[in-house]
Amino acid sequence: MLVVIEQIISNSLKYTKEGGLEIYMEGQELCIKDTGIGIKTVMSSESLNVASQDIMDA
Repeated sequence: MLVVIEQIISNSLKYTKEGGLEIYMEGQELCIKDTGIGIKTVMSSESLNVASQDIMDA
């Protein structure tokens, strides 16, 4: 899971030209918010589920 989080943060920094990056906790949820181009909500959910499953299977 750490690899997934690192990749999300890396992409946020790479694709956020102006604005900023926020990383914070809401209860037990890790929230990463940026002003970059983003990805579709459906795609992001699918990406995280696949990445999480790959990590769990390793």
